[in-house]
Parts: sequence; structure tokens; C-alpha cells
Amino acid sequence: MKSPETSIQKSNFSSWQKLGAVAGVAAAMLGVASSSSGDVKLDESIRSANIVAMGDSFQSGAGAGDYDPNTITDDNKCYRSKNSVAGFLERDYGLKVKNVACRGMSPEDLIDQNTGQFNEPSQLEALSEDTQIVILSIGGNRFNLIELNERLEQSRGADDVVIIDALNTLRSDEFKDMLRRVYDEILQRASNADVYVEGYVKPIDARFGCPVILDRYRDQFISDFTEMLNRAIEQVVKDDKSGRLHFVKPPEGDFCSSVGQGITSGGENPGHPTAQTNRNSAKLIAQSIHADSLSNKSKHPNQTLSGEKAPDMPDLTYDYPKGGVVHEGDPGWLDSVNILYDKSNTRLANKRQPKLEEKLGLHSIGKQTEHNGEATGSANRPVR
Repeated sequence: MKSPETSIQKSNFSSWQKLGAVAGVAAAMLGVASSSSGDVKLDESIRSANIVAMGDSFQSGAGAGDYDPNTITDDNKCYRSKNSVAGFLERDYGLKVKNVACRGMSPEDLIDQNTGQFNEPSQLEALSEDTQIVILSIGGNRFNLIELNERLEQSRGADDVVIIDALNTLRSDEFKDMLRRVYDEILQRASNADVYVEGYVKPIDARFGCPVILDRYRDQFISDFTEMLNRAIEQVVKDDKSGRLHFVKPPEGDFCSSVGQGITSGGENPGHPTAQTNRNSAKLIAQSIHADSLSNKSKHPNQTLSGEKAPDMPDLTYDYPKGGVVHEGDPGWLDSVNILYDKSNTRLANKRQPKLEEKLGLHSIGKQTEHNGEATGSANRPVR
């Protein structure tokens, strides 16, 4: 299966690069605040714990620089960085973390016990009954966002079978079952460990007041697709009954909220977290581990590390432009979504019912509002 990251250097990200240059100047003028580790004090039992970081490029640190030279060769493109989440957990919090994550790792690849990416050993071999904490990022490479981006640029998604298939897969039992297989295998091999599953940082969070990065259609799709991916992952974590699986929400790192300093905009890994965002992620994980150690939440299944139940997958509601309402999951609901990306549709008519939107705190795919006579992104920001 073609991975998004292995094809990433073939794509044109000039729009991202231009914004990165502008944002760099803005950040220098405004001053981007850095994360501090001072408010998280981990006890000795945690600092001496056997910890493994595993999964894909968001865990390996691709895009953050300062790489292990053995992982940026012609034969190995794992891009394991000292500025990864694992690296900052070591430097800022004194943890001992073995990072075996690798760019391009998919759920299917991870549970293939024969070999890892680029002929490395299987990541599962790093786990044992002595492993006490696992930090995991997995699931994004089940979808080729580069291909989806290209298809959206060409068709706006109207009747595009690739985009329809990706949306169907994201909502499918098959995808959730694949995640369950990954989690179950990790829990079985690391039989005494708690597993912290990271959500994915949004490269773009399309909303009113933020600049257009690619174009309004693709910005909205990438924003909502990432949100749906995180919701799907969180839902599977919520359903786990072991009490050892925890979902950690990602920090804000999109172009707009981070003044362009949250994700990379050039090189071989555009759209990935920067070192600063990885440091912010490390802080959230450290806080989660600390909270778990204090309140013993691991004995209470179906809870996120914030102590709140993970939200149910949203029942999104769309209005057809010609009238009538369709609920997500009903036959034909994707047809209404695809209308949003039809080039002939200059005014996007599909809108979430206000009460439902207020309840969920999540804008629908392609939701647009009218501002000064022009269609713009939703002013409502997803609740993190």
C-alpha cells in the first residue's frame, strides 16, 4: 500500500511553503510562546519506567530535524528525531524512552510481525512484559492524504470514488477493527503496560479568520478529515475494556493557531509537527501519565486522561441544496457531502443544524457561512 509519507516529496506544497515564509516573519515579530515542563513533576517510579514509543512519522519525529543518521539513509527513511515526542519526554521530564517509530508505518504494517519498515525489526519486538508505558501514533497512514489532496484539487470530490472510499473507510467497522487488532496486540505483548494513544495534530484548521492555505475546499476537507480520524481513534480507545488504553488529545499546531510555527511547510516532511509542537505533545503526555499515576485512572475503563468519557462519534446532519435532510450513516449521505466539493457549486448550501452543532462543538465537512457576500470557513472551532 502506498503510504502518504513515501509519496509526499512528489507533491506540490508551494502554498504551504509560501505561508511558512510569511508566518516565520510574523512569529519573529509577535514572539511564539514556548512550552515549559516546570509544572509537571513525575516521580522516580515513572522516570525509571521502561517506555517504548512506536508507530508512524508523527511519533518518529519526521519534520522536526536532528535525526538519527541511520534513519535518513537511502535504505532507511524512518526519520527518527531527537526532537520527537520521545526526545522531549527524555530531555524535559527525565524519562527513558526507546523510540522505534518509523515514517510510513500503517496499522497493517505494524501487526505484520515479520518485519518493520525499511527492513527494520518489527516494532512489536520492542515490547515485553517488562514494558510499563507505550506511546503510540498509528492510523493516519491507512489513508493517502496526498492522493486525496490531489483528487480534491482536480474534482472537488464530487463523485470521486477515491474520496468516497476514504470517507467510507474512515467510518467503517473495518478500520476500527484494524485499530483494535493493533491495540490488542500491543496490550498482549506489553502485558503490564499502559498505552497512551496520541491523536493527530491538524495541519490545517479551516475556520473564519484564518488564511486560506491550499484552497477553501481542500482546507476544509483536511481539517474535518483529521478531526474525523481522531474521533474514530478515540472511539476505539473508549470502547476498550482493559483499562490500560488511553487517548491523549493533540495540541494545537495548525498554521493559523501557531502562526505557522506548529507544522513544517517544506523539506521532505511538510505538514508534520515541528519540534515545538512535539514538545507540546510531550507535555500533554507527561501530564496524562502524571494524572494517571495520581488518581489510578487505569482501573477505570472508557475514560480519557482528562477524566471525561470520550465523545460518541458524531451524527452529522446535512441539508441537500434542494431540500430534505440526511443523517450521516443513512443511505446517500456521502452524496450530500460530495456536493460541497462540486466546482459548479459556488455557494455551499449544506449546513449543520445549529442545535446539533452547538451540542457537538464540531463543524461539518465543508460547512460554510456567508460573510460579506462570500462563502467563508466556519467561525465555529472544534472543541479539543
